Amino acid sequence: MLKGEVPGIEPVAGKLAMSTRSLQNKLKKEGTTYQKLLEQVRKEIAKNYLKQPEVAIVDIAFLLGFSEQSVFNHAFKRWTGSTPHKYRQQVIK
Repeated sequence: MLKGEVPGIEPVAGKLAMSTRSLQNKLKKEGTTYQKLLEQVRKEIAKNYLKQPEVAIVDIAFLLGFSEQSVFNHAFKRWTGSTPHKYRQQVIK
C-alpha cells in the first residue's frame, strides 16, 4: 500500500477487516502505534531498495510515499544516522 503514497490507518484497518479503533487498541497492547510501525516498515523497505543500485534514490523516496527526496533523506538519516547515498555506498562495496 506504500506505492507512491503513505497509507493512513483507516485503509490499513479496512484491509485487516477491523475498525480503526480496534487496530489502534491491538497496536497499543503490543506497545506500539500505527505511526511507529509505519516508520519501521518504511525504513526496512528503504534499506532493501538501497541495496539495489539500479533503483534511483529519488524513486525510492517516491515509492515510500515521500513528497520529495530531501524529505526522505532527512527521515533516513533520522532512522539510521546515515544519508541514503552513504548507506548505499556502504552496503554495495
